[in-house]
Amino acid sequence: MVDRKRAETSVPPVFRTAFAAAVLLALFCALEWLVLVVRLPVVWSPAVLGLVLRNALIYALTGLLGGAALGVCLAILQSVGGSSVNALTRPAGAWALAFAGIVAFYWIDAANVLYSGGSREPVALALDGAALAAGAVLAWVLVRRAARGGGVRRALVVGVVVTVVLWLPFYAPIAGRAGERVDGGPDLRRVNVERVVQSDVASPPNVLLIMLDTTRTDCLGCYGAEDGVTPNIDGLASESMLFEQAVTPEPLTRPAVATMLTGLYPRSHGVDTNTKSLDAGFVTLAEALQARGYVTGAFMAASVLSGYYGTDQGFDSYTEPSEERWELSGLLALKRFYVSIFAHSRWSVEIPAAEVTRRATTWIRNNGDRPFFAFVHYFDAHYPYEPPAEHDLAFASGLTGLSVPYEHPQDRFRQGFDMPADFLEMTWLKYKGEIAYTDEYVGVLLDALDDMGLADDTLVVLLSDHGESFEKGFYFAHGNRLFDSLVHVVLMFRYPGRVEPGRATTQVHLADLYPTVVSLLGIPLEAEVQGNDILGFRGRTPDQPERAVFLQTDFENPKPFSSRVSLGVRLPPWKYVDSPEIGLRELYDIHADPGEFLNLVDERPEIAAELASLLESWLATTERRETADAELSPKRLEALRALGYVQ
Repeated sequence: MVDRKRAETSVPPVFRTAFAAAVLLALFCALEWLVLVVRLPVVWSPAVLGLVLRNALIYALTGLLGGAALGVCLAILQSVGGSSVNALTRPAGAWALAFAGIVAFYWIDAANVLYSGGSREPVALALDGAALAAGAVLAWVLVRRAARGGGVRRALVVGVVVTVVLWLPFYAPIAGRAGERVDGGPDLRRVNVERVVQSDVASPPNVLLIMLDTTRTDCLGCYGAEDGVTPNIDGLASESMLFEQAVTPEPLTRPAVATMLTGLYPRSHGVDTNTKSLDAGFVTLAEALQARGYVTGAFMAASVLSGYYGTDQGFDSYTEPSEERWELSGLLALKRFYVSIFAHSRWSVEIPAAEVTRRATTWIRNNGDRPFFAFVHYFDAHYPYEPPAEHDLAFASGLTGLSVPYEHPQDRFRQGFDMPADFLEMTWLKYKGEIAYTDEYVGVLLDALDDMGLADDTLVVLLSDHGESFEKGFYFAHGNRLFDSLVHVVLMFRYPGRVEPGRATTQVHLADLYPTVVSLLGIPLEAEVQGNDILGFRGRTPDQPERAVFLQTDFENPKPFSSRVSLGVRLPPWKYVDSPEIGLRELYDIHADPGEFLNLVDERPEIAAELASLLESWLATTERRETADAELSPKRLEALRALGYVQ
């Protein structure tokens, strides 16, 4: 016995502490995998197995590195001497320090979540931190008492038992949530509320709103594309009322979505950039439906639509990207360590179509027995264009491996820059590959709706928030020009038996979504909106005169070579744009010249003057709501930078 103790104390503390930390971390990992296998509906595949094995490696490396760091510190302290320091270097002290290190990681990360405006409430953070801190103290006491009587072996046994006991109350609630992954991720459970739908319609339908981010109309077969990359969207269009001339008032995601949800122009709701938040005083479409008894869920694919910016108003469930979504672990700090050091994952700012579809279909399956509103957002067509191999049209055409012809992304906006034709074609094909990939999962989503028996009772709205530019010296971008390739958007409504399929040539815009949906549902329109019911209460396409749609770009980012403040009015066949900071006025016949290559402002001064007067009158009678930029933590600022929205 004496020899064994002597051998134990002769082991350098760096090895002893590294071992303790590695075992603790591996134990947490094993427990989480156990929950994943036993309690959650996981479809095992080589990809999932690879994720599990990768987790094991990361936990082992993290444990060894963390333990080694503690061990080095202990070795230095031991060289100083002192009975209290020597006690820390014994096996029990190694266990306690390793566990305390995990607690410290969690608490520091929790504080960061609170600081950066995360969704966790301060009270919950305080309770979690206090519970784990108390657990660390308990572990210290128990392990030390056990070690006094039995050395390393008893310390090991008691340390494992204490770890399991402390794990149970922290993770068991997560394990019991049907439909929720053990990753700190989205809550896809049944919404635990009982509501009675209030509607003038006998059987109010579900609403499924599908938004295709950054999607040009000329890439869809139903809008004239001939290459057949969107069979599922085209099939939906054949069963829908499709609007050929739908327009977004601003070709930028958050302003466009705020317009959809409020029925107001960006000038009126105040979200005219991707750095501003929607004020809680507005009654959104989700709030209107929720107040009338609908359960509501949103499945956002990009951090630009984080609920932090107010787009979550009225949603019972709201899922969005976060670096906390990657790993199976509930140890937030270790997941962040993994993402930042090993993965550099874009899942911290965007989520691919496959995962968005999984989340949406799971939630609908759990809530589809009562009227629901589901908002599904697909972001894959946004730059950078990196389609999966099976949808990489550039690779299939032999256009691969071309080097980027500019040093800095801003160079592609500079006057006089000549984009090489082969690189432009390769990028165009990759972009279309992203749209083909999105189309695949739109099909999966619609098939799931059909399999659940909900297709005939669901109003499906498919639209895009804006397009993407591949022309006129503004490559692979949007938001800072008013080209028709950017403001012309997708819009179609399918509601079997209520909305007759067809095509409408009347110009409409995204502010029309709100009043049209509530009208179809038989819900009174109680909010002040600037859009119209474009279908009519019983699904008839109204015979109405052409309306002007007013356009604008980012008001807070005037950099003429890449960004410009522009105002415009679109009244087919004409479109007028005024960019005062660079002294540019433009007039295009968008029917005869859809590419907008011939500026007719001098040839048709009477048309330009008429549209300019119309624009001035609208500006004079429509008050601009001044909204300050949202407070952005470094993490949120980096997320917007990763998407190209800030420099």
